[in-house]
Amino acid sequence: MSFSLARGKYKLTRAPQGFINTAAAFQSSMNYVFGDLLFNKELPVKTYVNGVPKWTNISRTRLISYIDDVIILAESEQVMELMLELVLKKLTEYQLKLKISKCIFSSIKLDFVGHEISKDVIRKQPKYVTKVLQVPRPEKIKDLLKFMGMANWVMKFCKNFSEIARPLSVLQKTDKKSMKQTIEWTDERIKSFEAIKELIKEDITLAYPLPDNECGELQLFCDASENCIGSTLCQYQPLKNKD
Repeated sequence: MSFSLARGKYKLTRAPQGFINTAAAFQSSMNYVFGDLLFNKELPVKTYVNGVPKWTNISRTRLISYIDDVIILAESEQVMELMLELVLKKLTEYQLKLKISKCIFSSIKLDFVGHEISKDVIRKQPKYVTKVLQVPRPEKIKDLLKFMGMANWVMKFCKNFSEIARPLSVLQKTDKKSMKQTIEWTDERIKSFEAIKELIKEDITLAYPLPDNECGELQLFCDASENCIGSTLCQYQPLKNKD
């Protein structure tokens, strides 16, 4: 992005504060940096067949990049070391730095963009839930947009979220005039606001799909109404897989 003044043309050398496309541009850059590491990567993994160790080449996604957060997924310490080496080489190649105090290595559980992720399940990060629950009733549309953005981030944990949130969702407008408008809090809107918080407060856990030989088949449940559509992917899993 550049702009002209009487003394000449100027071009920014850094992303300006509040620029609407900064996040998208940064994500695009990170996708370019990591390239094929973001897709299925085939690596040798030590598995056991009837108690006998066996090396098997397994292809799966092992790197997730979300803006300035990066997570490596690995089945073993050896795979973790291999992936970490590949990631560090990419960062070095493009002269990108990590802040060591914000790095976590070889952990079986960590917090990642509002989620608590372990080897078996995904939960809402307690700190994130507390942050949402502490939001006061919005006065302006712009305040409502912030609250709904926070709530939408964890909506996958909330049953019938779209239907419950509809009285507030219809108010969401992003033009400058609308964002300055004061919200008239009807009984329906108050009920929706409080119900959203109750949904987010619930301790709901999401599990990863497991192979059919370990659990039941995947089942897809779909539903729709005049206002929204939704679906849930389910699988019967043994209790031992619950965190």
